[in-house]
Amino acid sequence: MPEFLKRIKQQRGQKTEYHFWQRGGGYDRNITEGETLMKMMDDIHLNPVRSGHVEQARDWKWSSAGWYEGETLNTLPVDPIPPEWLMS
Repeated sequence: MPEFLKRIKQQRGQKTEYHFWQRGGGYDRNITEGETLMKMMDDIHLNPVRSGHVEQARDWKWSSAGWYEGETLNTLPVDPIPPEWLMS
């Protein structure tokens, strides 16, 4: 058995499971509120800052954070958000 399989193996009674992904619920979710969408986008925009890649979210080349702050330096096209998604 490869070494990595030993690290992700879990025994549940007679059943053996191998967890390649995070266990538990909530890692994928349907977004039904505009406020929730905006909070999640803010959280995603801050990931490069948290990891130390940039000091400000808008400086991350592959992020839409600059566009949301009104910066025009970000040249990546932004997928539009339908206005009705932002209505609470």
